[in-house]
Amino acid sequence: MLQFFPTMITTFRVLLAALLPLTLIACEQAPREQEPSPAPAEPEERRAAQPADNPLLTRYLTPFQTPPFHRLEATHFLPALEQAISDHREIVSGIRESTEAAGFSNTIEVLEHADRDLARITRTLAGLIAVSDDPELHEIAPEFSAQAAAYRHAVLFDRDLFSRINSVHDQLEELSLNPEQHRLTKLTYRRFLLAGAESDDTEHERLLEINARLAELERQLDPALRETRAEQELLIEDESLLEDLPETLVNLAARAARERGHPSGWAFTLHEHSLQSFLMHFPDREERQAMFESWIKPFGSDAEAAGTVHEMAELRAERAELLGYESHLDHVLAQSTIGNRERLRELLDGVTAAARDRAEEEYQQLEALARQDGVDQGLDPWDWWYYRERLREEEMGLTDADLRNWFSLEQVRDGAFALANRLWGLSFHVRTDLPLWSTDVETYEIRDAMGGHLGVIYLDYSHRESKRAGNWTFIFRPSHHEGDERIAPVVANVTNFPPPAAGLPALLPPGEVEMLFRQFGRALGELLSDVTYPTTAARALPADFAQFPGRLMQRWALQPEVLRMYAYHHETGSMISDDAINAIESGKYLLSGIETLQHIAAIELDLALHDVGAGEVPQLDQAIEAVLERLALPAVVSPHFNESGLVGLFSAHQEPTPHQALWADLLAADAFAAFKDATILDRTLAERLREEILVPGNSRDPMESWQAFREREPQLEHLLNARGLDE
Repeated sequence: MLQFFPTMITTFRVLLAALLPLTLIACEQAPREQEPSPAPAEPEERRAAQPADNPLLTRYLTPFQTPPFHRLEATHFLPALEQAISDHREIVSGIRESTEAAGFSNTIEVLEHADRDLARITRTLAGLIAVSDDPELHEIAPEFSAQAAAYRHAVLFDRDLFSRINSVHDQLEELSLNPEQHRLTKLTYRRFLLAGAESDDTEHERLLEINARLAELERQLDPALRETRAEQELLIEDESLLEDLPETLVNLAARAARERGHPSGWAFTLHEHSLQSFLMHFPDREERQAMFESWIKPFGSDAEAAGTVHEMAELRAERAELLGYESHLDHVLAQSTIGNRERLRELLDGVTAAARDRAEEEYQQLEALARQDGVDQGLDPWDWWYYRERLREEEMGLTDADLRNWFSLEQVRDGAFALANRLWGLSFHVRTDLPLWSTDVETYEIRDAMGGHLGVIYLDYSHRESKRAGNWTFIFRPSHHEGDERIAPVVANVTNFPPPAAGLPALLPPGEVEMLFRQFGRALGELLSDVTYPTTAARALPADFAQFPGRLMQRWALQPEVLRMYAYHHETGSMISDDAINAIESGKYLLSGIETLQHIAAIELDLALHDVGAGEVPQLDQAIEAVLERLALPAVVSPHFNESGLVGLFSAHQEPTPHQALWADLLAADAFAAFKDATILDRTLAERLREEILVPGNSRDPMESWQAFREREPQLEHLLNARGLDE
């Protein structure tokens, strides 16, 4: 029996306070011994946090001064924010009211240092909100965000403060500044300018209204998506319907059913690891359609969500106009390394033309498979994953389950570490004495080739109901200097890989292997940067360039030379077979034409909504229809499939837009071509990459860093070659 219905579930709560103290796990080498947990705080009613016992208001007394997650309570954040705002306001007043002539050290640098505590507290809450369903933490988040945003806007629209910043900017060519100080001055000036610092009073008031409304809509959209994923499930009670599914997927579905309170049966949910596996393997087309339509509803077919998206696009267009741009797209491109709309259009046209011929041939292959199942009327979006997997198995000779056997999560993690060691001599040391937000999390200290401390990385890989969807890298503390001391970064890789079935390690398909390497590369971008200021660290890079190091690292993940470093069968311990390597190689370009067109469709939808003036934004369904018609795409192709879909365009989490992701892919493909021309593990070239791209972070124009590494502009041919579209 099949049942498709919403159900309320009891989620695993990661409380940050006294009701459930987080575990401290202690010290360094295997065997990993357990240290005593911190003493429980008062389990009764939460009391208002006083300054003396608010850990956010004092120096962190933890190794490497990592956030004291075991001591944090929801009640700490608002008082800490208020204190940080008060301190920041006092410093800003001192800058604004100074009788000295505006200069770098008494204006730009003072303002940069003033942000330390305010940014630290804000980052800590933002990082925790994404991985926790503590109701008290989520309850205070809107007020926290509103207060922080209101103060941030007040600073950015402070005309006296901007007058001093402008004065320093006007003197740039006359001041004796080093290149990083010069860059910080330009970035500070640009940040105020892009926010509207030169607007008049009427424009200023409207910009404040628009920003406040956009923030409100973002806060509404994200919880709605999380709630939809949490509530919907497909419960199967007839085991015979599962005969064609991989054993690991069946085991995970049984586990999900028990966690959701069902005494029997198998539950499939809208969480990515469950949904995509279901759509890949479940033979019943009607049930695939039901699951797909439940997933797609908040992405556009739901009238309320579509209305929210339309209003946000309209507000963004109006804001761009107030800031002197023709469209929101122009406003975004002004903050990107791709540069301008002409370069973007040239990229899109080149990729689309290369993908189209291959996509037509691929679609015919999928249709032929579908006809074997009696599907004669063409493929629909819910058929995409199923027939893609069927074709992969036919062409590669191995199933998804076969390939997973070589990729246990621990081995893939160690493979990423081994690659970083081969390229840059980095070493990774387990730290079990650092506070965590969940016992699922691992922590490592990273050291350079000389044994020097580079930073700390948290690895939170397994799916929990408390996490938001997706995969991301979060920076709790950016790389910077205080005086002569380098303040090492603290970063986190967060994914939603399926938890292991009973008695088995967590096993990843090749796509998730690449995702782990991608997020690890994002973290390395921050860990290897060595700059003076947080604003010039890697975390502050333009979104398209910030994605580049991760997408470059991803390209090493499935290379045969690298696979032999870490891919061992989880049962036999044998090195990955040549057959498996050949299967992975043969599947590398499979359906790359259709997948590329799906990426292009996502970009064109972005442009349809954001490359228009105020009052000209189309309704979402009209925009989607126009994109599909103009690109002449079959029904199986959807602009929702690629990257993060509409979530990436409208989420508060600042995902890269699809066109930013495509540009980052181009940079990654071009950079990796340099390694392919030499050897893919070339240490000398890796050191050059580190010195010219990773170490500078945002301390110089990112495209200057690119030119220093490649000595030319990025070339489209390398992206086409990486996708197998250059034939």
